[in-house]
Amino acid sequence: MPSLDRLAGFHIRWKTAGEDLVGKLQSYTSQAYKALLPRVDGVVIVSTCNRFEAYVDTGDPDAARRALEEALPGEARQYIEETRGAGTIIHLMHVTTGLDSALLGEHEVLGQVRRAWREAKSMGYTTWLLDQAFHRALVAGRRARTETGIGRGRVGYPEVAVDIAGEKLGGLDGASVAVVGAGSAARGILLTLCSMYKPSKVIVYNRTLERAVEAARVCGGEARGLHSLGDQEYDVMFVAVTGYKLPQEASARARLVIDISNPPAALGPNVVGFEEVTRVARSRIEKRKRWIPMVKAIIEEETAALEAILERSAGDKAARLVMTYAHRLIEAEVEATLRSLKRGRSERESLETAFESYARKVLHPLLAALRKASLEGRQDLVELVVSEYGRRINGEDKA
Repeated sequence: MPSLDRLAGFHIRWKTAGEDLVGKLQSYTSQAYKALLPRVDGVVIVSTCNRFEAYVDTGDPDAARRALEEALPGEARQYIEETRGAGTIIHLMHVTTGLDSALLGEHEVLGQVRRAWREAKSMGYTTWLLDQAFHRALVAGRRARTETGIGRGRVGYPEVAVDIAGEKLGGLDGASVAVVGAGSAARGILLTLCSMYKPSKVIVYNRTLERAVEAARVCGGEARGLHSLGDQEYDVMFVAVTGYKLPQEASARARLVIDISNPPAALGPNVVGFEEVTRVARSRIEKRKRWIPMVKAIIEEETAALEAILERSAGDKAARLVMTYAHRLIEAEVEATLRSLKRGRSERESLETAFESYARKVLHPLLAALRKASLEGRQDLVELVVSEYGRRINGEDKA
């Protein structure tokens, strides 16, 4: 019978292990699957830049943990956090709703979990229990973002930088834009910029031209080396670099400079720096925090829904067993009745014998279970059966 008790989770998160180590673990996904599959009934691994997590359906979580530890590098083993049973599904729902994200309520993790589950399912790695758990977790994630404001207002620094620029310049459609840097933050700026606006020109400047070319593709822009920075004028210049100081004359060529570098790379009266971007991001996060209680209520509802599904599944399984047993008895009694009629017994006598035999045999397991329940003090089950049969005897239920 499926039970939440069979669920276990093993989690290595950026909060404790750091982003560098967690990011490194993405290359161990196949190795972890290979180690876990012989030891568990099912497994789904969610591996991103912020987390490496294995969700398993197993009767022996200790053996599963040992298998995972053997598959991962030694430096990662000390950071494994473990959840079991209901705690596992609650943690998974904290992930899908964004409560366990570096940026509270972020959207990307929902798609990451969905892709991880679908990939595992397509490979035959999941079980009915895992499928139900992940389905409910994804429902919780969608509800959190449609029924609450947990994901409202962009809070990532690249997104906030673009928002500030758009607010100060009255939008960026038709604007000329420079982006200094070609790392993940700069690419985030480019992705946000071109998903929201239609700038007339985008030029990416970087020390390494090859990386500038790659970054510029995100927004269909041009790529140039840092040596040519300051040759043109721009409506807005975004700066996201490390170990570089923007020349004063370069920043002066832009109406507005948004610098999310830490430490700062740009100075000047037209510069909105890291501290201001941080202030705006934090104010948006504070607004998101107000929705946490409502998101937790959704998690409670979806956990209860999963438990109800498992209970119904157990009841359906019991009903199928009873009906299978009943049909076998019917077949046997029909054959016995036909033999009785051939021997010359009357139809009435043969039918009475068949029905009495069938009723005695089909009710015997139920009566034995009732006696056992009574002896064990489980009066609720006894009273439930008495109530159901009483209603039928009194004609209150025609079923």
